Order: sequence, then structure tokens, then C-alpha cells
Amino acid sequence: QSNILRMKRKNLKKIDVLILCGGLGTRLRSVVKEQPKGLATIRGKPFLEILVNELLRYGFQRFIFCVGYLKEQIIDHFSARNDAMYLFSEEDTPLGTGGAVKNAKHWVESPHVIILNGDSICRIDYTQFYECHLQKQSLLSMVLTSPTKGAEEYGNVVMNAENQILSFQEKTSAKSVGWISAGIYLMLKEVFDLMPAEQTFSLESDFFPQIVNTDFCSGYVVEERFLDIGTPERYQLANDTLR
Repeated sequence: QSNILRMKRKNLKKIDVLILCGGLGTRLRSVVKEQPKGLATIRGKPFLEILVNELLRYGFQRFIFCVGYLKEQIIDHFSARNDAMYLFSEEDTPLGTGGAVKNAKHWVESPHVIILNGDSICRIDYTQFYECHLQKQSLLSMVLTSPTKGAEEYGNVVMNAENQILSFQEKTSAKSVGWISAGIYLMLKEVFDLMPAEQTFSLESDFFPQIVNTDFCSGYVVEERFLDIGTPERYQLANDTLR
């Protein structure tokens, strides 16, 4: 079994991980002062460190941080580590989630790339996620979870029986909510060429709704709880529940 696990880790070792952590984190500033949101501590450990350590367990070895607000702190923090390759795609003005990903294109070397929000965590089996992505021959796969309280604040996804995503709606006020995006995406590198021409745009509002209508994108449903630290209340909840 350990040999199988080693082989699987080897597969993921070749995939670049792109982490979005350039946001201003304005809603969290009342409790996290003079720090980027990703370095907010959960039980004494910076949130991004918890996220990266989780990914290292699966064999990922090349991390690209999309940094903006107070970026030097994140750069200093991860430059001091030597257990993997840490690269930094810097933005001087906020580019939005889509603009940040597009700005990092020249750093990406692998044919597939994992994209994660640097302020949320959902503990999934990345090996299974990758295998499912390959099996479905998806252009883009996204991790989905069941709606929870405050579900209208996240990406709302509708799928068919084959797990093909039919629609993606960011922060919908609709009464009937489908699946919720956990902020973890796996895409073919070609997806960069399909992104809007604009320098600044949102993945969730400007890109995903279009791409799911034109190409085969699939959802990967998990039962794991999805936690984010975007507001003081959720940050407190993460501190109370994250192990």
C-alpha cells in the first residue's frame, strides 16, 4: 500500500499549486491587524502554513503564491522554508481573483494546475480529485460541498447526473441553493488562453459562469466541512474547530 501511496504522491508532485492570497482582507482587519489575511493565526499557526502543510502531505512540491496586500510578509515567511519550492507572483494593484491567476501564468510549468483560495480550507483527498479530473477529461474541475449557513456568500453550482457543471453563480440570493464551491479548482493550463482579455477580473463572477457553458467542467463532491476565515465570526469558528 505504501508503494501505491508513493506513486500517487509522485503524480501530484508534478502539479503546480497556485494560492490566491493577495486580497485586502478588509472585513477581517478588526481582529487581524497589520497582517495579510493568509498569515492570520489559527491556534498559533499562520493559516497559509496549515494549508501548505496539508498539500505537502499529498506530495505537491511547487507552490506559487499570488500576493498583493502586505506581500512582503508572505514572501519573507515562505522564503525561509526549504521543504518545497515557493514562488511569488506579485501584484502592485488588486487584480481580482481572475487577474491574479492570469498574472501568474508565466510561473506555471505543469500541464495541470491546482488553484486554491488562501483564506479557506476543505480537507479533501487530492489524489482522488486529480484522478476524477483525468477520468472525466474535464477542462476544469471544482471541489463542491453541501450548502451551510451563509451559503449565499459562496459560488452556487448546479450539476447534471454526470457531475457536469451546468451553471456557476457567485453569491446568489436564490432561495434554492445547489452545491457550494469550496474554492479549490483543478484546470488544464490551456484554460489561461480562455480567460478574459482584461487585466483585472473575478474568476467567480466574470469567468466561471462563461466557461461552464462552453466547455466540459465537472464537480467533485465531498462531505468534508469547508471553512474560511473571511470575517471575524468565521475566523473565530475556524479557531474553534480546525485541528
